[in-house]
Amino acid sequence: MTIRLEEESIVFVGKCGVEEVETLLTLLEAYPRSPVDLTQAETIHTAIWQALMMAKSDIRGIPSSSKIAPMILSAIGKNASF
Repeated sequence: MTIRLEEESIVFVGKCGVEEVETLLTLLEAYPRSPVDLTQAETIHTAIWQALMMAKSDIRGIPSSSKIAPMILSAIGKNASF
């Protein structure tokens, strides 16, 4: 599982594919105030980015191999700390 709850944060690890969207939505619904940590992610599927667009969570970090992540985070107006 590449998306999981760790110490009250929703953490992305490695390659986060479309199959993880349901897990992310479940965690966002159960823990709406938990920050989302992208620091350990390598890649993130566009469906996951779409789910994050709807979330009101603070986002921390950026995926290691994503050149578009900063642009997406800026476009969706998320409070992202780098």
